[in-house]
Amino acid sequence: KEYFNDSSVSTKERYTNYAANLFAYVNTFRPNLGVMGFTDHNYYNDGLIDVIYDYSNKTSCKILCGVEINSSGIHILVFFEKPPFAKTNFSDGIKTFLSHIGVQATKTSNVLSISDKSPTDILQIVNDQNGICIFPHCNTDNGLFQERGQTDTTYLAQVYNKNDVIFLQTANKESAIIVKNFIIERPDLFKSKCIFTTASDSRCLKDIGKSDNQENYTWIKGDPIFNTLKYLEIEDKRLDLCDEPNLLKRLRNHKTKFISSLMVNRVENVSLDDIWFDNFNLEFNSSLVAIIGN
Repeated sequence: KEYFNDSSVSTKERYTNYAANLFAYVNTFRPNLGVMGFTDHNYYNDGLIDVIYDYSNKTSCKILCGVEINSSGIHILVFFEKPPFAKTNFSDGIKTFLSHIGVQATKTSNVLSISDKSPTDILQIVNDQNGICIFPHCNTDNGLFQERGQTDTTYLAQVYNKNDVIFLQTANKESAIIVKNFIIERPDLFKSKCIFTTASDSRCLKDIGKSDNQENYTWIKGDPIFNTLKYLEIEDKRLDLCDEPNLLKRLRNHKTKFISSLMVNRVENVSLDDIWFDNFNLEFNSSLVAIIGN
């Protein structure tokens, strides 16, 4: 904090060094981490998240940009594929989003500001911007279910059923199973399909990308981009909460049975441009089973 607020160093340099330090840690100690969701609480910063986003484009770990908000005592993570409200960067987009939900300042009387919009209103605004809402630590005092038994179930159902698919997040897989069973037992109340994720909810480097208490992670089959998360609304079987997917375990135990790449030499008498085939190194995905076409 002392360095980050050091006005003798330019803002851009501080942001860039912050990003470099962050990704140096991740690439060294969490090399298999594919995506990080980046948020701050009811807060926008004039440029930091954009510097981090740009920096991630040259690293193996990508980020989703968004903000965490508080509405009626319920925390919501909001992520966007691109800056909302047609802004040129995420910082301005998030600032505009917060103003639309009544958050004009980070704190009021030294207390974090709370949106004056209801969760259903916020869901609609996010839907209009093609974003995604995730309800984090959903069965705690700050979550959508708020220790389940203490929650007004009628109000809860209105929020839960606002979208056909709802993203919920817990600290571990065990909690996700408990909440999911609670939902299944009330089909009259809960109509929407639920998708569970887990997260480290990290606030420091050492907690980034850590597993839950049983060494489970959130695995999603797909490219490390926003639309892979969005696509879960259609095909949720791409997601699994586990220590490692069975496919990866099988691949690791049978490395000699797979080809990593193939050098394709010049191919004559084809309709396509010969240059494409000139000493072309065709790299295989570990799940690739066939090549179709020229």
